[in-house]
Amino acid sequence: MLIINLMSQNVTVFGNVKSTSGEPVPDVTLMVKRTTNGTVTDSYGNYSLSNVPSGFTLVFSFLGIISQEIKVTGKTNINLTMKEKNYWVG
Repeated sequence: MLIINLMSQNVTVFGNVKSTSGEPVPDVTLMVKRTTNGTVTDSYGNYSLSNVPSGFTLVFSFLGIISQEIKVTGKTNINLTMKEKNYWVG
């Protein structure tokens, strides 16, 4: 019997990161959770990351913006809108 583990297939994930106002967000750090595989967005908010195991989670982070985690299952194009953190000063 042949069993194929689809979770072990690596894919290239690409996309664009924007702010809530629609502006591209450069230098967003993008990492495959629990690995050292990562990249950053370019000056237009675009990124491409290869060797991402299907089923793993991508973590998008940037100073002053709420980090987001997206599971990579059947996705190769992931566009994201990042929201700013609200700081309360009292």
